[in-house]
Amino acid sequence: MKPSYEFCRRCEKIAVDQRRLLNRSPYDPLRGEELAQWHGVQLREPNTMPGDAREAATIVVAQSDWDAVLLPSLPNDVRIILLRPHVSPARRQSTIMHEIAHLLLGHDPLAWNEQTGGFETRRKADETEAAYLGGCLQIPEVALRWAVQSYLTIGRTASHFGASERMVRYRADITRMSLRR
Repeated sequence: MKPSYEFCRRCEKIAVDQRRLLNRSPYDPLRGEELAQWHGVQLREPNTMPGDAREAATIVVAQSDWDAVLLPSLPNDVRIILLRPHVSPARRQSTIMHEIAHLLLGHDPLAWNEQTGGFETRRKADETEAAYLGGCLQIPEVALRWAVQSYLTIGRTASHFGASERMVRYRADITRMSLRR
Protein backbone atom coordinates (compact mmCIF):
# COMPACT_ATOMS: atom_id res chain seq x y z
CA MET A 1 0.00 0.00 0.00
CA LYS A 2 1.50 3.29 -1.10
CA PRO A 3 0.62 6.48 0.79
CA SER A 4 -1.36 9.10 -1.12
CA TYR A 5 0.31 12.16 -2.59
CA GLU A 6 -1.52 14.35 -0.05
CA PHE A 7 -0.30 12.22 2.84
CA CYS A 8 3.29 12.38 1.55
CA ARG A 9 3.12 16.19 1.28
CA ARG A 10 1.70 16.34 4.81
CA CYS A 11 4.59 14.22 6.11
CA GLU A 12 7.20 16.46 4.47
CA LYS A 13 5.57 19.45 6.16
CA ILE A 14 5.49 17.68 9.53
CA ALA A 15 9.20 16.84 9.19
CA VAL A 16 10.17 20.46 8.49
CA ASP A 17 7.84 21.75 11.23
CA GLN A 18 9.40 19.39 13.78
CA ARG A 19 12.83 20.79 12.95
CA ARG A 20 11.52 24.34 13.29
CA LEU A 21 10.17 23.52 16.77
CA LEU A 22 13.74 22.67 17.72
CA ASN A 23 15.20 25.76 15.99
CA ARG A 24 16.73 23.73 13.17
CA SER A 25 16.82 24.37 9.47
CA PRO A 26 15.21 21.70 7.26
CA TYR A 27 18.64 20.38 6.24
CA ASP A 28 20.14 20.21 9.72
CA PRO A 29 20.49 16.74 11.19
CA LEU A 30 17.96 15.85 13.88
CA ARG A 31 18.59 13.00 16.27
CA GLY A 32 15.69 10.85 17.33
CA GLU A 33 16.69 11.28 20.96
CA GLU A 34 16.23 15.05 20.69
CA LEU A 35 12.83 14.74 19.04
CA ALA A 36 11.72 12.18 21.64
CA GLN A 37 12.80 14.48 24.46
CA TRP A 38 10.93 17.40 22.88
CA HIS A 39 7.75 15.31 22.86
CA GLY A 40 8.29 14.03 26.40
CA VAL A 41 8.98 10.47 25.28
CA GLN A 42 11.45 8.42 27.27
CA LEU A 43 13.74 6.04 25.40
CA ARG A 44 14.46 2.87 27.32
CA GLU A 45 16.08 -0.48 26.83
CA PRO A 46 14.76 -3.48 28.78
CA ASN A 47 17.44 -3.25 31.47
CA THR A 48 16.38 0.34 32.29
CA MET A 49 12.69 -0.42 32.72
CA PRO A 50 11.34 -0.06 36.24
CA GLY A 51 10.74 -3.07 38.52
CA ASP A 52 8.50 -5.82 37.19
CA ALA A 53 8.42 -4.27 33.73
CA ARG A 54 12.14 -5.00 33.28
CA GLU A 55 11.69 -8.76 33.16
CA ALA A 56 8.66 -8.54 30.86
CA ALA A 57 10.50 -6.14 28.53
CA THR A 58 13.53 -8.44 28.37
CA ILE A 59 11.32 -11.42 27.50
CA VAL A 60 9.43 -9.46 24.84
CA VAL A 61 12.60 -8.19 23.19
CA ALA A 62 14.12 -11.69 23.16
CA GLN A 63 11.01 -13.22 21.56
CA SER A 64 10.11 -10.50 19.08
CA ASP A 65 11.31 -9.42 15.67
CA TRP A 66 10.89 -5.67 16.17
CA ASP A 67 13.45 -3.00 17.01
CA ALA A 68 11.21 -0.78 19.16
CA VAL A 69 7.69 -0.24 20.36
CA LEU A 70 5.83 2.84 21.58
CA LEU A 71 4.28 1.72 24.84
CA PRO A 72 0.86 2.89 26.03
CA SER A 73 0.98 5.90 28.35
CA LEU A 74 1.80 5.17 31.95
CA PRO A 75 -0.52 6.51 34.68
CA ASN A 76 1.43 9.80 34.90
CA ASP A 77 1.15 10.29 31.12
CA VAL A 78 4.74 9.23 30.48
CA ARG A 79 5.34 7.76 27.05
CA ILE A 80 8.12 5.24 26.56
CA ILE A 81 9.71 3.84 23.44
CA LEU A 82 11.16 0.46 24.34
CA LEU A 83 14.28 -0.09 22.22
CA ARG A 84 16.02 -3.30 21.32
CA PRO A 85 19.60 -3.04 22.57
CA HIS A 86 22.64 -3.56 20.36
CA VAL A 87 21.36 -2.18 17.06
CA SER A 88 23.50 0.04 14.85
CA PRO A 89 23.34 3.79 15.52
CA ALA A 90 21.71 4.41 12.12
CA ARG A 91 19.08 1.72 12.75
CA ARG A 92 18.40 3.18 16.19
CA GLN A 93 17.74 6.62 14.66
CA SER A 94 15.41 5.17 12.05
CA THR A 95 13.57 3.15 14.68
CA ILE A 96 13.09 6.09 17.03
CA MET A 97 11.78 8.27 14.18
CA HIS A 98 9.38 5.51 13.14
CA GLU A 99 7.94 5.22 16.65
CA ILE A 100 7.67 9.01 17.03
CA ALA A 101 5.86 9.02 13.69
CA HIS A 102 3.19 6.75 15.21
CA LEU A 103 2.79 9.30 18.00
CA LEU A 104 2.63 12.32 15.67
CA LEU A 105 0.09 10.59 13.45
CA GLY A 106 -2.13 9.76 16.42
CA HIS A 107 -1.89 5.99 15.98
CA ASP A 108 -3.05 3.96 18.95
CA PRO A 109 -0.19 2.52 21.00
CA LEU A 110 0.23 -1.22 20.88
CA ALA A 111 -1.58 -3.15 23.55
CA TRP A 112 -0.08 -6.12 25.38
CA ASN A 113 -1.87 -9.39 24.69
CA GLU A 114 -1.76 -11.58 27.80
CA GLN A 115 -2.84 -14.67 25.84
CA THR A 116 -0.06 -14.52 23.28
CA GLY A 117 2.56 -12.93 25.54
CA GLY A 118 3.30 -10.26 22.95
CA PHE A 119 2.15 -6.95 21.61
CA GLU A 120 -0.82 -6.68 19.29
CA THR A 121 0.14 -6.08 15.68
CA ARG A 122 -0.49 -2.73 14.05
CA ARG A 123 -2.66 -2.20 11.04
CA LYS A 124 -0.62 -2.33 7.83
CA ALA A 125 -1.82 1.18 6.98
CA ASP A 126 -0.44 2.51 10.28
CA GLU A 127 2.92 0.86 9.64
CA THR A 128 3.08 2.22 6.09
CA GLU A 129 2.28 5.72 7.29
CA ALA A 130 4.79 5.59 10.16
CA ALA A 131 7.49 4.24 7.86
CA TYR A 132 6.95 7.11 5.45
CA LEU A 133 6.83 9.84 8.10
CA GLY A 134 9.77 8.30 9.96
CA GLY A 135 11.88 8.58 6.82
CA CYS A 136 10.76 12.19 6.33
CA LEU A 137 11.62 13.03 9.94
CA GLN A 138 15.08 11.62 9.45
CA ILE A 139 15.72 13.17 6.01
CA PRO A 140 13.11 15.62 4.69
CA GLU A 141 12.80 16.05 0.93
CA VAL A 142 14.14 19.59 1.14
CA ALA A 143 17.22 18.21 2.93
CA LEU A 144 17.77 15.73 0.11
CA ARG A 145 17.56 18.59 -2.36
CA TRP A 146 20.22 20.40 -0.30
CA ALA A 147 22.42 17.26 -0.35
CA VAL A 148 22.09 17.01 -4.14
CA GLN A 149 22.90 20.71 -4.59
CA SER A 150 25.87 20.33 -2.22
CA TYR A 151 27.18 17.40 -4.31
CA LEU A 152 27.11 15.07 -1.33
CA THR A 153 27.47 11.36 -1.92
CA ILE A 154 25.05 8.84 -0.49
CA GLY A 155 27.59 8.01 2.20
CA ARG A 156 28.18 11.65 3.18
CA THR A 157 24.43 12.28 3.26
CA ALA A 158 23.93 9.24 5.48
CA SER A 159 26.69 10.43 7.80
CA HIS A 160 25.29 13.97 7.97
CA PHE A 161 21.81 12.78 8.97
CA GLY A 162 22.86 9.81 11.12
CA ALA A 163 21.03 7.54 8.69
CA SER A 164 21.92 4.34 6.93
CA GLU A 165 22.87 4.44 3.27
CA ARG A 166 19.82 2.26 2.68
CA MET A 167 17.57 4.98 4.19
CA VAL A 168 19.23 7.64 2.02
CA ARG A 169 18.68 5.53 -1.11
CA TYR A 170 15.06 4.89 -0.09
CA ARG A 171 14.38 8.59 0.47
CA ALA A 172 16.19 9.52 -2.77
CA ASP A 173 14.23 6.93 -4.75
CA ILE A 174 10.86 7.88 -3.30
CA THR A 175 11.48 11.60 -3.92
CA ARG A 176 13.03 10.92 -7.34
CA MET A 177 16.37 12.54 -6.55
CA SER A 178 19.78 11.33 -7.60
CA LEU A 179 22.65 11.47 -5.18
CA ARG A 180 26.21 10.65 -6.14
CA ARG A 181 27.39 7.19 -5.23
